[in-house]
Amino acid sequence: MAEKYFFSVVQVPKVLCEDPFSIEAHVKVLHSQYQKLQPDTKIVKDRMQQTFSWRRKEIADGMTLAETLEKYHFLRTSRGLCDEVQQIHPAMENVQQRFSEGLY
Repeated sequence: MAEKYFFSVVQVPKVLCEDPFSIEAHVKVLHSQYQKLQPDTKIVKDRMQQTFSWRRKEIADGMTLAETLEKYHFLRTSRGLCDEVQQIHPAMENVQQRFSEGLY
């Protein structure tokens, strides 16, 4: 009897137009923004968006939570985490606002 898995590889989006070198370049920009007292939110949001599918693939391939947070520092922030949740579950609007209002 075949085993059933809760997570299907089919659910992981295909990564288009990105390769390890372009992802590394995006991650370097994200790291430099993370070091700033006031990161450019447009740059951060854009680079997190561009690496989203790749990041999901890395996680599906076995990247640990610690490795993910080390590579993508903005997932450690409330804004970054809420943006990620909203990207995964688009129906959940204004996640950060709802958390701050105590609705979750």
